[in-house]
Amino acid sequence: MSRTPDVLAGGGAFGVAGLSAGRLAGRRVAHLILNLKLGGAERLAVDLAGHLRDEGAVPSVICFDSVDESYDGTRRLRERGVPVH
Repeated sequence: MSRTPDVLAGGGAFGVAGLSAGRLAGRRVAHLILNLKLGGAERLAVDLAGHLRDEGAVPSVICFDSVDESYDGTRRLRERGVPVH
């Protein structure tokens, strides 16, 4: 079994092309973003990662900047059990 996250294209149901809720179970999804200081893209990444977790996927968020614990997005993800790197 591969240790790298599955790469999923945007669009479609839940923002993930061609995957229904039942097919998300156990899927590893990495979201790459500059930081989690909430703006439009950051809010989308936080909401999508949380939703995917609720649907059984295993999301994580990778920030290109250092992870800032004071950002609302970082706090929201950690509260939902989504790892932030």
